[in-house]
Amino acid sequence: MKKNKFLVYLLTVIIGVIVIDVIFRIIFTPIFNNPPINTKAGATYKFVSYNESANIIVLGASRASHHYRSEQMEDSLGAEVYNYGWDGRCVLYQYLCLIKGIKNGGLKTAILDISEPQLCDEWVEERISDLYPYYWKNDTVKMMVDEVNGKYKKLLMLSSLVQYNSQYLNLIAKVSDEKGYIPLPYTGNPLDTLENQIIEDSQEREYNSIALKYFDKIITLCKVHNVRLIVCLSPSLGVSKETEKRMQDLCNQKGVECWNLTDLINDPILFSDINHLNDKGAELFTNYIIEKLKLN
Repeated sequence: MKKNKFLVYLLTVIIGVIVIDVIFRIIFTPIFNNPPINTKAGATYKFVSYNESANIIVLGASRASHHYRSEQMEDSLGAEVYNYGWDGRCVLYQYLCLIKGIKNGGLKTAILDISEPQLCDEWVEERISDLYPYYWKNDTVKMMVDEVNGKYKKLLMLSSLVQYNSQYLNLIAKVSDEKGYIPLPYTGNPLDTLENQIIEDSQEREYNSIALKYFDKIITLCKVHNVRLIVCLSPSLGVSKETEKRMQDLCNQKGVECWNLTDLINDPILFSDINHLNDKGAELFTNYIIEKLKLN
């Protein structure tokens, strides 16, 4: 009798999990396949949601999304511009966005705003789950996930509870999205005492081999499609000289055009935190990028 009760209980649990899984898939598959651009999902999964052609695109993590004012660039350069930046994401995501930018058409220049963490283990291995919603939809995503996590993940990806993990929470928050640029507020006040801020570690990080592979893929894809690739180290108060030099040396080794602008702005009043410009700082920085693009 007890054995029968246990089997009934186990069967009920299994059926319940399957029902919940099916409900998740029904609800979230259409949302993530076509995320509204005014939701956080739409603002982050830009390689899915943005379908317009652009002559200039910005790739990168948080410094990309908060430092390059797309509409300001459009107005001054007379070109279509889109910012694909997504906070905390590595070059694997940026490779997806480059593919989308090329596919949308008209692409002439790609600005890759890069920092060391984007090429290191923690940003690759810990954040690959952000791409899970597109595992079965996008062959490149599938290849990336399999490379990072191993093909054993394929079985787990049959479950929408794994595939969508915590990503549905992205749908709750609205964001300000100006052609991909997300401003950080200008308060008119300088940062707190910089001595109390955590300055980026100057010790050499070990690059992730998969991240370097996709960095190379970005370079190759730009060459194949005749797209000018500019690697940009944008303003920060928290990047050490050692880190700057390592990134510049990497670009030189790869034969990539590199603009080291880390020290271009150093007024604390123009920063939201030690690594990110506020909207006023981004306006000044974008003006500099515009003039540099005009000259080159």
